Amino acid sequence: MKLNFGMKKNSSDMLVLYITVGIVFVLITVMNIYAYSKIRAMSSDYTSFGEISKELRHDLVSAENNLAEIVLKGKSLDLKKHVYSHLEKAHAKAKELGKISNLKLDKNISQFETLAPEAYSQNNPAVKKQKMEQCSRLVKNAVDRLNASDEERTALIQNETHFIGYIYIVLIIGNILAFAGIFFVIFVNERNIRNKETKLNSVNANFHAVMQGLDSVLITFDSSGIIQSWNGNAERYFELKNDEAVGKNIYELVPSFKALKAFFDKVIYSQQRHYNFHERMHVNKGILRIVDMLCVPLISSGKGKKAQKALLVKIDDVTTFATEEAHQVRVRGAQLIGSGMDLVMRESAALQQQAEGIINAVNEISEARGVAAEITPYTSYLSSTLSEWTALPQKYVTTLAERKFNNVQIDLNELIMYTLRICLKTFDPSINVEVSQNESKSWIMADPAALSRAMFCLLNNAAEALTEMKPEGEEPGGIISVSVEKISGETLVSDRIMRFRHAVKEPPYWVVMISDNGVGIPPEIQPSMYDLFFTTKDPEKHKGLGLSVVANIINGQGGYFDVNSRPGNGTVFKIYLPEMPGVSAEAESEQTSNLTGDDSNIVYGQGNILFVSDDIFLSEITTRLMEKFGYSVIYCDNCYKALNMYADSLNTGDPVIHCVISNLTSGSIRDAQLVSSLKQMNPACNIAVLVDSEADETIAPLRELGVNDFIKKPYSMPDFSRILAQYAVSEPAADQADAPEQQA
Repeated sequence: MKLNFGMKKNSSDMLVLYITVGIVFVLITVMNIYAYSKIRAMSSDYTSFGEISKELRHDLVSAENNLAEIVLKGKSLDLKKHVYSHLEKAHAKAKELGKISNLKLDKNISQFETLAPEAYSQNNPAVKKQKMEQCSRLVKNAVDRLNASDEERTALIQNETHFIGYIYIVLIIGNILAFAGIFFVIFVNERNIRNKETKLNSVNANFHAVMQGLDSVLITFDSSGIIQSWNGNAERYFELKNDEAVGKNIYELVPSFKALKAFFDKVIYSQQRHYNFHERMHVNKGILRIVDMLCVPLISSGKGKKAQKALLVKIDDVTTFATEEAHQVRVRGAQLIGSGMDLVMRESAALQQQAEGIINAVNEISEARGVAAEITPYTSYLSSTLSEWTALPQKYVTTLAERKFNNVQIDLNELIMYTLRICLKTFDPSINVEVSQNESKSWIMADPAALSRAMFCLLNNAAEALTEMKPEGEEPGGIISVSVEKISGETLVSDRIMRFRHAVKEPPYWVVMISDNGVGIPPEIQPSMYDLFFTTKDPEKHKGLGLSVVANIINGQGGYFDVNSRPGNGTVFKIYLPEMPGVSAEAESEQTSNLTGDDSNIVYGQGNILFVSDDIFLSEITTRLMEKFGYSVIYCDNCYKALNMYADSLNTGDPVIHCVISNLTSGSIRDAQLVSSLKQMNPACNIAVLVDSEADETIAPLRELGVNDFIKKPYSMPDFSRILAQYAVSEPAADQADAPEQQA
């Protein structure tokens, strides 16, 4: 394929023009230099001649007048001083004058020198007068010759000036002709260039229309990697505007292309088109994308070495929306780790049983020997500690276990508002939350408990980026923005994370964007942030499971998500969820943007609550929420440790536990075992259990054990607070009831 990349600047017409202009201006310059040198030389000669001539006249006339005063008037003047001194000067000036002209006056001056002493020495007045007249004639003759020479030189200068005037006339005519020729050639070339530009613009317009009209990413760059064209899809896909890309090096602008440089060079110089299927590349250091590439070499109309080589690259993103391969790897990894933890729990339980047998034998022996009082406290502590260690892996099993999603029809707007209300209750007061809802109902099919869990995790990460992750000495706080919008049709095609090849066939998607202006995520750790147990935070508090579990939840709902972050500029997470088919796009009900809209229905109270939960994500936010309701919360992620705490409370009364909230959903120890043990210790124990749904299969056995209060996830703050209020010891103080509110 041949393509004209630009106009030829060194055409034959332009070359002739440059040579002609060069010759004309060289001639003009030479003639100007000649005229200037002539004028300067004449000016210098005339000036020198005039000064010497003037001084010579003065000396001759002075010598004559002084001699006349001495000879004719008899004045007593010194002949040598008043006559010969002037004659000596006249001799010197005459020699200088002879060097710059043909005028010779030495003979006149010498004769004057000879006659002067003769006239001085004569006693006869008649002879003296005769000699004096001869001297005057000599001076007059010299002065006349000087005057004649001045007139001759003046005429010569006038002739030279006329000649130089002719030269300048010729120069002016030459300039007029040269510039006329220049303007004529420029006019002709300009007309030709405009015609060629019109044709080239037409070709470029057609080429640009093709570039912009296709659903693919289209880029052209030359053999050195300099980008020449960058279509609209490339702008959206790589998040770089045309002005930011054209003229830049493709390998510096898109680092993932460096690995393909050898392939591109091969295509350019082989002059054959090549396909590259299922090439893996990272876009803007984001998630791995899979693309198909068509590379077409382009050649300009020049010949030989002057022909410019370039490459047209057509890119189609064929990555599946759910990033199925990465999703399956994460799911499989979670399954393996969960299975490993479950095995550890079972083996630990078996070892605990064996240890309990040994401990019981030790207790029997100590009782038989009468030392039970000394031994029993230690064996009891050992038994309790073993129980706690046995249950330790359960929280990881709960977090990593593959869940069966209970998908129902939900409004994404309402779910976002629900999570934001709870977050506003629990976030640091320095954090402001901004929300932008969609005008219509955003219906999706999803598991509300699992999806809210993912939203809580992302919002909590954003809050931590504005508080504990900030550098030491920097004020905490910032803004979290949450928006819900729908993409379909052209907006679906233009979204950078969507596939370009078949995007128009995809259903509409709802996009939840959660952004913050916090510390951001360094690019070198972004590829690892989905790995299990990877964290950059305090490992004592954070286990590195958040984003991996979020990815599994979102992918499991048929969606996917993308992240864009730069250190110091905050982070943006986009969650894509498919719209529920068969729903109307028209608004069905008004949406409220009041994030604290149901606070008036919250019932506050006081008391001590023992919260037992193996869900890492739900536990933290639920603990903070109950504290906002006015309660003192004792959190425990270990069933055995919780039983020991409750037993100590019964025995010592410090602290008095008014209620137990249980959320043990997986592993070898579940809610039922905890409730059974608590009821054995205290049949009047107040217990409430968090369940996934009203149809949860665990509810029936728990009712048989005496549990009447069940909190459905995702829970409503007013309903949750009313259940807790049943066990409150008293109403909270006025200042405690007025929980701090945050502004949206």
